[in-house]
Amino acid sequence: MEVETVIGRLEDIVRKAEAIETAAAELK
Repeated sequence: MEVETVIGRLEDIVRKAEAIETAAAELK
């Protein structure tokens, strides 16, 4: 697997994690 692909996936995971944290904060 290419490094760029791995980095792209990690960035996507980070974005999703941030979106989840934002949604969780809004629910509180």
